[in-house]
Amino acid sequence: MNKCIVAISHSNYLYRNAGTEKCMREISNILRGVGIHYLQIFSFEDNSRLNLLCNMTNKVGVNLDDKFIGIFRYDSLPQVMKRLEYTDNLEYIGVHIHNLLNHNYDMLLDFLNLVDLPVILWLHDYTSVCPESPILLKNRVECCKNFVRSRDVCQNCCYYEKAKISQKKIRDFYFCIDDKIETIIAPSDNVKQNILISYPNWDNRIQIRGHLKLWNMRNSKKMSVPLRIAYAGGAFEHKGISEWTRILEIFQDNPNYEFYYLGMSNLTTLKVKNVFVNSSVQGDKAMSVAAINNKIDVAFLWSKCQETYSYTYYEMRCSGARILTYFDSGNIAQCVKKEKSGLIFNDVEELINLMRNPIEFRMLLEACDGGYCTNYETNDEIALLVPCGKCNLPHNISVSRIHRYWLLSNIHQCCNMIKSFRERKRVDANKNN
Repeated sequence: MNKCIVAISHSNYLYRNAGTEKCMREISNILRGVGIHYLQIFSFEDNSRLNLLCNMTNKVGVNLDDKFIGIFRYDSLPQVMKRLEYTDNLEYIGVHIHNLLNHNYDMLLDFLNLVDLPVILWLHDYTSVCPESPILLKNRVECCKNFVRSRDVCQNCCYYEKAKISQKKIRDFYFCIDDKIETIIAPSDNVKQNILISYPNWDNRIQIRGHLKLWNMRNSKKMSVPLRIAYAGGAFEHKGISEWTRILEIFQDNPNYEFYYLGMSNLTTLKVKNVFVNSSVQGDKAMSVAAINNKIDVAFLWSKCQETYSYTYYEMRCSGARILTYFDSGNIAQCVKKEKSGLIFNDVEELINLMRNPIEFRMLLEACDGGYCTNYETNDEIALLVPCGKCNLPHNISVSRIHRYWLLSNIHQCCNMIKSFRERKRVDANKNN
């Protein structure tokens, strides 16, 4: 029999380019390296293209390793698993829960009770605290850090009405599966301490496991003239794109600075060099390679939410870049302070005022002499990843007529193939330029 782990998340990890999906691709590769298959069950976002054609609320997508199987109802999942038992000789040994966004909790709970497998819970964000704002942004602008779920804080937030319902539902869900949760994986101590405020009963089960391993320590490198500063990652409000735009408006013609954007967006309105980066297409070291190739001196990582584990931080550090960050950026600010890897600011005006004096700005950056590691790889430690369970699906489950949404499945697959094709063309165009 071939062992298999069932992974539950909120998007198709084969195509999406965010941190959770990157982690899932890494975990899938690690497990397959030791002969364990990876069966993903993912939900669909409200803004998914498929929602324009059909109500996707009670439907989920399924991947086996790197192959898309199709779209099914929750109550069809046991049939799908039973068929894969026969066709691929699978034996299910556990469940990884990465993210519950957009899932139907009641139907998912019925499924988990039926398969009756031990659960490993991953803390990629703060969905368990507030499903409506898993990065805990109050009114989509500032980090509320409301881990105690104070009503005084919540009631002044734009998510309040929906969160009143969803917060109770997700707490009830975790209460119902509490006896199944074997291990809880946090990528940093910052996450563990924050989560324990909301879930003190998880204390003895939370294990800290970083996503990456770093080595080959070097002294800080000499910076360029002019200074090359890059915004790295998604161009989102909670990642600091408004603050970045303000800096560009003020300094884009300043001869002391050159500005870069490393990511999937295209900032065409201001004087910035766009470098297309997509790890799902170019490989998991794409960001670090882009930073090295463009000789980036400074990375602007201005998350306004509590980052649990920022891949981008380590990718930019392994290129030798110093970091500019916001004091409330969670694990980024924690790492910058601990590793002396950059500068931390209370607000963007403080940074702007410093940049108006380029000599002092450069001196302070050069004083960040904590050194950096030039290499990194996926943390391949497997001890926490493999539960010790066995699934006994009922023998009377029929696999002769599984209801697969073939049209929706084909549309979903075609959209992803077209997206990948376009992004590969952008990669080629970027190389040619």
